[in-house]
Amino acid sequence: MLSVPAEDRLKRLPPEELDTCRELLGGLPVEDALTIFVSGSRAEGWSTAGSNYNFYAIGDIPPGIKPIGGFSVPGGTQRVASHHLLHGDDRVIVRYWSEHDVHWALEQVRFHELRPTLEIWPMAVEFLHRLSIGSPLYGEAEFEQLRSAVDLDLLARYITQTKAMYAESYFTDAVTRLAAGRVYDALLQARLGMEAQLDAYLAARGDTNTQEKWRHRRLEHIDGSPQLLGDFEQALRGPGSSGPQELAAHVQDLAAFSETLNCCVQLACPYSRLSPPDPDTASAQDRVRRSLDVRLARMYDGRVLVVRMDGESAELQPFAALVYGCASGRWSVPQIADHAARTLGIGPDTALDDTRTVVTALAARGLLRPAEAAAR
Repeated sequence: MLSVPAEDRLKRLPPEELDTCRELLGGLPVEDALTIFVSGSRAEGWSTAGSNYNFYAIGDIPPGIKPIGGFSVPGGTQRVASHHLLHGDDRVIVRYWSEHDVHWALEQVRFHELRPTLEIWPMAVEFLHRLSIGSPLYGEAEFEQLRSAVDLDLLARYITQTKAMYAESYFTDAVTRLAAGRVYDALLQARLGMEAQLDAYLAARGDTNTQEKWRHRRLEHIDGSPQLLGDFEQALRGPGSSGPQELAAHVQDLAAFSETLNCCVQLACPYSRLSPPDPDTASAQDRVRRSLDVRLARMYDGRVLVVRMDGESAELQPFAALVYGCASGRWSVPQIADHAARTLGIGPDTALDDTRTVVTALAARGLLRPAEAAAR
């Protein structure tokens, strides 16, 4: 389905700021462009004093222009060039895209479903997101025609799949390096995996902005869950100045947080569904935690599996998947059962019995274990 952002995602710039943008373009060879639009943090509504002005000019690159920087479009007919300049105290970036290359980028998203093993050029992903949220300065009709061709559903799905793939790789590296005693290597991989998994989670909820520097703002904007925001901020802070044992525990916490996000992606649910209330109130010995070397995966036929790195797997029914997703090491079996009862609308006694059955069965297969300490 072709789509444009919902109204609450479109940050239309006020007329006076659009006039400022047009003044900043004065003297640049853009008069023959099909359309010109402003995007980036100003279009998102996140700009601060000193933020760049990001302009995009669609059309033929003017003859004789010698841009500072530039990059080649795979399969394109010419370079996508960029001007970087100062206009008083304002930093201005103008990127030139030909019509051919814009349509090439649009086609990459449409055809990715047929070629899921191929990655789309990251610069094209960023461009399509910025096109979807931009404000036209010239050629408004042409701009709206191009924007209406952006399939945001497919773009978000592509980002989800790609980021989840990278998160899986980082997760595996973190676990194996931790087992080898390479704590700092494991910490780096766990951090990268957590960030990639959060990007996958946000994209699964419709976010098509892939800029790392806006990850916190994107989380506030797309999800708004105080629990998730707090857990992400804790993951960013880490344990502070610590020795190898504390860092190793932090790696496990990052892996647990990343796996909870992965469960949200695979089960197509918000973070709150896998986050029982009243965290950290259970005693440490009562908590239950997923084993470090397991991941949840949804198969193409709809089955949900928990898979260990050695290849052993178990199929999970919906109730078991909910219990597994909640087993981040922060809650006891009764807390998870109480959350499941409220979430699924079943009796508390039944929920407790079923939760104990699931935990016992998964623990017997080495997929869950008691948590020695709280984890996020």
